[in-house]
Amino acid sequence: MNKTRIKKAVNADEVASRRRQEFDELVKARTEKLLSDGPVCTTTSTSGPLSSSSSGGGSTCAGNSARESSSSPNYKKLIEAVLDAKKSALLRSPSVMAYLESQQRSLAEFKRRTELFCVDGKK
Repeated sequence: MNKTRIKKAVNADEVASRRRQEFDELVKARTEKLLSDGPVCTTTSTSGPLSSSSSGGGSTCAGNSARESSSSPNYKKLIEAVLDAKKSALLRSPSVMAYLESQQRSLAEFKRRTELFCVDGKK
């Protein structure tokens, strides 16, 4: 009895670990994409190249409210990307696929039944 419980707990831990790893990979990939799109903060000077240093020496934000408003769209994009990936995975689940296939079969059957009595007036 205890062996089966331990095995189920290990399997649940493995599944949770795998899901967390997949989620982390999605977040990492989307974060890299957002970072490659451009800087969140703009430079205070009007000319010169953008600084890519992580210390923020040449790039600054004009206060917390400016930082929050400029980074908000990036967080929104990140959340949308993660949710889209989760929705896509859900739509590919076996139960959803089986439901959609049954709907397609019933639609094909309905069309077949109704087309038996259709008359083609083009002849």
